[in-house]
Amino acid sequence: MQFAFSILENRVDENNRVYVEDVKEEVELMSKLVSELLTYSKAGIKTRAIKLEKIRLLPIIENVLKREIAHESVKIALEIDENIAVAAQGELLTRAFANVVRNAVRYAGNLGLISIKTEKVDERVVVSISDSGKGVPEAEIEKLFDPFHRVETDRARQSGGSGLRLAIVKTCIEACGGTVSARNLKPSEFEIIFDLKTAKDA
Repeated sequence: MQFAFSILENRVDENNRVYVEDVKEEVELMSKLVSELLTYSKAGIKTRAIKLEKIRLLPIIENVLKREIAHESVKIALEIDENIAVAAQGELLTRAFANVVRNAVRYAGNLGLISIKTEKVDERVVVSISDSGKGVPEAEIEKLFDPFHRVETDRARQSGGSGLRLAIVKTCIEACGGTVSARNLKPSEFEIIFDLKTAKDA
C-alpha cells in the first residue's frame, strides 16, 4: 500500500495530492503500529524460555547509539565502566536500550544532554538514561509502561507513537530478570532506570 501511494502521489494533480498524502500518512501509522505490536508480542513469547548470557553493556549501548543518533546536534554523555557485564539476552537488551534512546532523541534531543550512566550496587547493575526534556506529569509515571498508554501532552499524534515502545522496554528488561522504572528529575530532566543482575548471577 505504501508503494502504491508513492506512485499515486506522483500522478495525481496538485489539487488532489494533499488527500493522497493524508491517506499515505495513515498507512504509515498503521504500519508502525503493526510492527510494534509484533515486537511486543515477540518479546512476551521469549520471556517463557530465555537463557541469560554474560553481556557487556558498553558495546551494546555504543551500537545502539550508532544506529539511533543520526544528527550531530544530539549530545550524548557516557559514564559506563567497560568491564561491567550483566546477565541478559543480547537482542532483548538491545531493543530495550534502543527504544529508550529513541524516545529521548525524539522528545528531548534538541534540548540538551542525553546521559547514560552505570552503577554497580551489590549484585545488581543500575543503568540510568536521562534527558533534558520536561518529563511527564507525576500522575502518569506509573502508567508509562502500560501497553497503549500515551502521555498526550508530550506525544502528539504527528509523532506516530502507539504507546507500545515503553511497554516493549518493560517486557524486554523483565525477560532478562531485571526491572525498569521512570522518574522526573529537578529542575527539568526525565530518567529511565534499568536494574539488572550482574553477569555472575546468570
